[in-house]
Amino acid sequence: MMFTFGRVKEVEVAIRRHGGPEKAAMVVDIVSAVHDFIENKADLSDVELTIKAALIEGRRDVWDAAGTWLLKLQKDYPAVEHVWFELVKDPKAEVRYRVASHIIDLPVGAREKIYELLKDDPSKRVREHVEGKWSFAQHPEKYG
Repeated sequence: MMFTFGRVKEVEVAIRRHGGPEKAAMVVDIVSAVHDFIENKADLSDVELTIKAALIEGRRDVWDAAGTWLLKLQKDYPAVEHVWFELVKDPKAEVRYRVASHIIDLPVGAREKIYELLKDDPSKRVREHVEGKWSFAQHPEKYG
């Protein structure tokens, strides 16, 4: 079962970290969806949709938190990996950039596949970002 600090504590942390209840709303939605799933009150697909929405629509701190929750969920529920592959096909370069931002923390097989999909991305920003993340993942000793 997925580890969390509990619904109440995770919500408190999200509100504090993201600048109040209004700014933290999408992250609080993720926390609620995850805990509803853990408590058998929701399906895994409900959690996926909530995380995916935050990755697509959230501002920087929100989409970063959403990716972290997806990675955390993926450790115990590997089937959610498909969300990364759906997002990598998004027509918006910004969404693909967000996927590239999390490439280092993906399981090796998924990391390699996503790198292959993004290394020739139409967006120069996405290509450069994924190359930098890939380089770090392959040669962390070069980065101190």
